[in-house]
Amino acid sequence: MLKNHCLLEIKTSKDSQETPETAVQLFSTLPTLYNQWWDTLLGRRESLSLEILVKEQSIHFYIQVPLRLLEYFKGAIHASYPEAVLVEQKSDPLDYFIIDTESNQTKPHLRLASFRLRHHSYLPLKTYADFKDIDPLATLLSTLSKNEGDDTILIQLTLDNNQGFWAKKTTISEEQLSTHPQKNLIEQKLSSRLINVTIKAAVKTNDRAKSKLLMENIAAAY
Repeated sequence: MLKNHCLLEIKTSKDSQETPETAVQLFSTLPTLYNQWWDTLLGRRESLSLEILVKEQSIHFYIQVPLRLLEYFKGAIHASYPEAVLVEQKSDPLDYFIIDTESNQTKPHLRLASFRLRHHSYLPLKTYADFKDIDPLATLLSTLSKNEGDDTILIQLTLDNNQGFWAKKTTISEEQLSTHPQKNLIEQKLSSRLINVTIKAAVKTNDRAKSKLLMENIAAAY
């Protein structure tokens, strides 16, 4: 866990009636983070991440937030999800993936991955509005629910609100855009508030082939 950050487990009711628009509203009001190079030099760099942990055949949902913004995020989450229960965590999910090299027990097999887009980031992505009859998380949760015994899986989505002096720009030339078959969708995306997301995953099982297969199935879900 990063210094000056707090990890919250989010527990919600299975009968929760909140719609995807609720999450859209939550993300649309993300505050600016201290994540520029000078913040690193000053020792105050901040990060915001959403995490899914699978441990002992149970699925847990977390959010890691800067301590400076802890009360803000607690209020924002409760405002969007009134029935949610937030529990501060003392341990870091990454600790489950530390392998004791001096142990005489059979060593688990660890698989790590970082996902990236296959095409230009200015191209449109499917959103919840494109999934009318299917929950977009269904495939991923189905994969995660099939873990066994000591299998441990962690998926981390790190969010960057794309602000700052040297923020990454998602660009396409006017000439390219004018003739692009997805012109309207690209313009719609670029006119919205952009949030950069980095997706990373870790899988630990007692079988090398199984770790590889689980990681491939997680990647396929995205």
